Amino acid sequence: MVVSPGMAAEGGGVDPGSIQITRDPAGDADRPLTVGDSVRVTAAWSVPDGTVAGHRFTLELPDVFSTVNVTPFALETASGESMGECAVTGTPPVLACTLNSSVEGKSNVHGALWAGVRASKATDSTSVDVVLDGGQTRSVPLPGGGGIVPRDTGTEPSTPAEPTPPIERFQKWGENYLAKGEGFWWKVAVPSSEWPDDGTSPLTIVDRIGEGSPHRFLDPAAYPGPQWAPYLEQSCDADPDRYPRVVGDRSLARWTVSPDGGTMTVEVDRALAQKAGVEGACAIRVNYITRPTGEVRAGDTFRNSASVNRLVTSSRIVLSGSGGGTAEGDEVGRFSVAKSVTGAAAALVAPGTEFHARYRADGYEDGTLNVAFDGTEAVSPWFRVGTRVLVGEVDLPVVPGVEWGDVRILVDGVEHGPGAEFVIAAGRTMVVELVNTADPEATVEVPVEPEPEVEVPGEPVVPEPEPEVEVPGEPVVPEPEPEVEVPGEPVVPEVEPEVPGEPAEPELETEVPVEPAPEQPDGETTEPPSPLDPHVEPEPEDPGAPADPGDPTAPVVPEPPARVPGAPDGGRITPAATTRLASTGTESAPPAVVGLAALMLGAVAIAVDRRRRRAAERADA
Repeated sequence: MVVSPGMAAEGGGVDPGSIQITRDPAGDADRPLTVGDSVRVTAAWSVPDGTVAGHRFTLELPDVFSTVNVTPFALETASGESMGECAVTGTPPVLACTLNSSVEGKSNVHGALWAGVRASKATDSTSVDVVLDGGQTRSVPLPGGGGIVPRDTGTEPSTPAEPTPPIERFQKWGENYLAKGEGFWWKVAVPSSEWPDDGTSPLTIVDRIGEGSPHRFLDPAAYPGPQWAPYLEQSCDADPDRYPRVVGDRSLARWTVSPDGGTMTVEVDRALAQKAGVEGACAIRVNYITRPTGEVRAGDTFRNSASVNRLVTSSRIVLSGSGGGTAEGDEVGRFSVAKSVTGAAAALVAPGTEFHARYRADGYEDGTLNVAFDGTEAVSPWFRVGTRVLVGEVDLPVVPGVEWGDVRILVDGVEHGPGAEFVIAAGRTMVVELVNTADPEATVEVPVEPEPEVEVPGEPVVPEPEPEVEVPGEPVVPEPEPEVEVPGEPVVPEVEPEVPGEPAEPELETEVPVEPAPEQPDGETTEPPSPLDPHVEPEPEDPGAPADPGDPTAPVVPEPPARVPGAPDGGRITPAATTRLASTGTESAPPAVVGLAALMLGAVAIAVDRRRRRAAERADA
């Protein structure tokens, strides 16, 4: 099981068991170190997955060593990519490494490093203690098994002293003293043969900063101390015993630095050469300092050129690192999670509401990313390239008035449904978006059951009377008196008036069939009996429907017609005049009167029947 990068603690650095101290260059393994010898410290290093840019680890050496070179060096991959930078600084020396953003695209990041220091103090101990991050101490043996031997014991140093170069020509060189804070120490030597031959003119040396990494001449008043101040050195190399090295009087020279720091001019009085005794056998050496104007790196090159009369000489200093190192790691990738809400109730979700994305990665421990609904993203740890990851949403928050729909998950803009599965890509942060639909919460109606009525014993329950509905009675239509047919005027039957408050029903036309009377032998037609004839008995009424005298809907029985003067009781009424021919031998009623009476009786019967039906419907209702 691989430790989850999300659970890995920020740490790592130099492996304590890998630290070694050796002679540089490697020499006799049985001979102890001598003060002044160069020493190399080597170690392996690693950091856990999930380490980010800016992570720093250190290794502190004891004070028996001193810093030689403070130039940083890179921790490089096989392809030349830098994953961090280290440097040795301070007293006692401290090796410190700072990683860059390249580690964020890798897992299993590790490598090796070395740093150069110098043995500066004698010790009888065969081992020294080094201190790692967090105060952890580790004892490391010294090479040769005999500690560090002082130089004054007569034992030859491992590194012989640099001989003084003979000054036979105009020349220039430099040394790197950055470890002690001075800068670059430049020296210009001019043999007496190059001095002006007039015997009075001073020797003028002009030094200019050349192309390359930027540095500037240090003003003499700003030198770090009297021992480092610019000075003249007279050397008679032809006969050292007779003409020893003499530090010249600084009053015999003038140093001038240009305002931009790019030029140094030195004027040397000729009297300094005369003090040497034999003209032509000695030389003058001028010493001064330049300092870099920015950060320095291994490989930086600093140049300048000095001139005397027509002679020009140049020199350069190429910085070597205070050590070196390697780095490597596996390609990795990761994913980020963002949140969005849609739907009719999306406005009810307050900004900052927290949602939870649960993920499962092959070979790693499961984890949860908490993402707020405010536009921010939650970023996962790093995973090896090719790792299969499954992401889903869990524990949706409760928001009043919101009913959540199914979540949709988009990976790099492609929808994957409620659960998204994808593969980690190299050096990429894949974008996962959780999209929720917020619907308005449905209102559930709870039926309210009526409270049961409690019957109190002894008190009879009186039902409430139903309200009476007043039914307006139909107006009584008086029976029209039979009209006497007037010659020349047509008889118009009366129309039954509509009862107010009730919808009018369509009148039913009753067709009374008239059977023709058989023809008489003399050509006369027998007319039907008149309803007014007292000798004609009326048809008996329906015994199942007796008329109620108090019922307003009962038909009104018409009164018998008034007796006509001059007619006996029960006799016929003979009109005074008629348009018909006089009948012979037979008494008959006028046909118009008979038809009118039959029509009126039919209308009355229909009206009575209608009233009865309405009364029955009201009673049923």
